[in-house]
Amino acid sequence: MVTSKPWLVWSAFWAETQSLLAVGRRFDGGDSSRYGCAMKQKPGSGVRRAWMKVILMLAIPVLFLVWVIIVVPALVIYDSFHPVAVQCTVKSTSLYEGSKRYVPFRVIIETDDCGDVSVARGVTAENQQDIADSFVLGERYEFTVGKFELEWWGPLKQKAGGTLVAEHYRKILT
Repeated sequence: MVTSKPWLVWSAFWAETQSLLAVGRRFDGGDSSRYGCAMKQKPGSGVRRAWMKVILMLAIPVLFLVWVIIVVPALVIYDSFHPVAVQCTVKSTSLYEGSKRYVPFRVIIETDDCGDVSVARGVTAENQQDIADSFVLGERYEFTVGKFELEWWGPLKQKAGGTLVAEHYRKILT
């Protein structure tokens, strides 16, 4: 839920937390007949369950933030220090114009043996067509990608229709 009033989100969270804790206090093994429940529970079981729910409600957003703030940048840095060269045969090229803020221009290279590879470094609106035309169809090229990108993230992206991101490329002389 996205809102411009963060206090509203916090108050809803606080109300949910208090209701979970109230449930735990209500069924703590005492005289439960006055609460409309004829069953007795183990002492403290409701409180424990309520606290577990509260801890999980806090842990999931914290783990997500840790992933976004620490793990993803660490993997990008890992890739920059562990380049891997892959050799692929070019089947076709295409132009891609993305968002203006992230990577505005790319050249997508379809290969026979590496899937789709995208080149974005140094690609502008003026030279995008020239870079795409510089690839000779049927020739082998060496693309430099990060190790994590190649071995882990790349296969997942390619299954979802994405591309490997190459930092550098060069034609292999035969």
